[in-house]
Amino acid sequence: MIIGLPLLVLLAVWLALRARDLSLPWAVVTAPTVEIRSGPGDQFPVGFTAPEGQRTLILSRRPGWIEIGVPSKNLKGWVLDSAIAPI
Repeated sequence: MIIGLPLLVLLAVWLALRARDLSLPWAVVTAPTVEIRSGPGDQFPVGFTAPEGQRTLILSRRPGWIEIGVPSKNLKGWVLDSAIAPI
């Protein structure tokens, strides 16, 4: 009982976090390297780049552009919608 109850609580917390993670709108970068801009357009400066395979969150959409976030690096910006794919 002393070991079982904490393990059960730990498992329940892990499952809750995993379920929340699966419900988020994740996407992955599909181009070799993508320039992430500060706004939805080519006129906005590049804030950072993301490599192919980078997992991102979809935050919002504009025609031709998607705002993404990279939680592991605490970054966000806008990318052409053709450069990422939902997962």
